[in-house]
Amino acid sequence: MPRKKKTTLLDIAQKMNVSTVTVSKALANKDGVGDELRRKIKEMAVTMGYTTSASNTVDPRSNGTGNIGILIPSRFFSSNSSFYWNLYNALSNELLKQNYYCIMEQLSSENEFDLVIPHMIQDKKVDGVIILGQISVDYARFFATCYRQFIFLDFYLNDENIDTVTTDNFYSEYIMTDYLISQGHKDIRFVGSFKATTSIKDRFMGFMKAMLENGYHVSFDEIIEDRDATGMNIPIILPEKMPTA
Repeated sequence: MPRKKKTTLLDIAQKMNVSTVTVSKALANKDGVGDELRRKIKEMAVTMGYTTSASNTVDPRSNGTGNIGILIPSRFFSSNSSFYWNLYNALSNELLKQNYYCIMEQLSSENEFDLVIPHMIQDKKVDGVIILGQISVDYARFFATCYRQFIFLDFYLNDENIDTVTTDNFYSEYIMTDYLISQGHKDIRFVGSFKATTSIKDRFMGFMKAMLENGYHVSFDEIIEDRDATGMNIPIILPEKMPTA
């Protein structure tokens, strides 16, 4: 079977009816390209499966910086989001034990939407990146075309071959819910916006499995939401009739 031809800057340029210089500037976030055209070029690059050459990636085994970047969506790094603060602190301490320094950069909603590569990568300040927390599918796929030395932490894509580290949210929630039922609880409500993250989806599926196995009703309408459509935390509104757990 013949190997699939690798997409080049010229391929993208011809598809977009622009010059290869324009494509190169757009993908590198350099001046000289309008915002709308830059976004369209980046989207086309993702669609066509464009990847950078191996020579553009940083090999931590040679000429390394000694730094590991941690990229966190800004919506997960607020003062009331102790989970990611604690996780970042644990990561930075562990990296220090491995003789690596940690560089943290927040990914703003605007840069995520506009598909902007983090400054720490543009400036070649890191040997690799840990993406902490869920990012949009479009940004994840675009990031993967521009940089190779990275992993997802607490997030995954079902259809992508990308290294990921997550907890077993499904089984953990299943065990927790099954234990509550064994203690006599029947009216149990799930807290967490189902569509917000893959972790919350997996937890709900574990919750639902335990409830259904024990013969109890589960309804999406009874989920207690904790995030809005953008993934930001919202005040939790408790039901008038409180569940037992």
